[in-house]
Amino acid sequence: MLGYWSKTDLVGIQLPLQRFFSLLRGVEVIVVFGLIATFASGAEEAGNKVPSSGNLLYDIQNPFAYIPRVQIENHFDSGEGPFNASTYRLRMRPIIPVDFNDDWGLRTRSTINMTYQTAPTPLAAGQLGFGDMDLEFYFIPRRSLAKDMLLVGFGPSIHIPTATKSLIGIHQWGVGASAAIIWQPASIYALKGWTFAFNANQTFGFAPEVQVQSQNLVSFQPNVTYTTESEISLGMFSETYYNWTRNQWTVPVNAGVSFLVKPGGQNVVVTLIGRYFAERSAYDPQWGTQLNFNFLFPEGS
Repeated sequence: MLGYWSKTDLVGIQLPLQRFFSLLRGVEVIVVFGLIATFASGAEEAGNKVPSSGNLLYDIQNPFAYIPRVQIENHFDSGEGPFNASTYRLRMRPIIPVDFNDDWGLRTRSTINMTYQTAPTPLAAGQLGFGDMDLEFYFIPRRSLAKDMLLVGFGPSIHIPTATKSLIGIHQWGVGASAAIIWQPASIYALKGWTFAFNANQTFGFAPEVQVQSQNLVSFQPNVTYTTESEISLGMFSETYYNWTRNQWTVPVNAGVSFLVKPGGQNVVVTLIGRYFAERSAYDPQWGTQLNFNFLFPEGS
């Protein structure tokens, strides 16, 4: 792939890389001090954590489970625009669980990605660079709202414009709120092994540059997954976006299969996903594939 990157691309990304990592270090400092303050204020191991089912693959379908994890995602999308451009995106998503006390916990999810996009037109060049960063914070009650696992979470979200190339990212800051509901009806025989989830986010953008139009985005992520006792999961989900500013829907329909492997004793969930864009703008992809590696660090592992 290096054959597609010119020396100018590699030199041009050096200064943005320094700026990106400086910003990332600042975010890390905030997170670390926040975690220290949390533990110092009395965040303790409590006896009412979401109980384990004994099926780790089933447990992690609940994103609020007390399982630290780092997910590495490889996105391959194609059919973008009139010249069928393609995009490869390497995305890292760590989830950090913290419990304040017996009643409340916090789940933080960061999204960092690097993107390579082929030339969108014959007169343009392909671009390689870092994309924007997203931070999501979910406050969750530690007790289920029903006999089965029924949890809700809500909290603020922040969008940080760390993109280093003009065609990558939306080049604006954003603040908003997220909410999610998770249901795992394990006691209902006909629904045993199923997970139903719904996540929504509203982000209000503001662009520091005058020539950049602010974008207001809302996203919906319905998810249905079935996990077998032999630890294989089959699922369908969507990461639907609506751009209020441009009055445009983007609706990818995803189907995937996951299985748990333990190389060297490390729990890793491997997921293969295919997707088709049922609704899209002229420059969104037509279809895509995805290969994920989710590194799990459950307690006692």
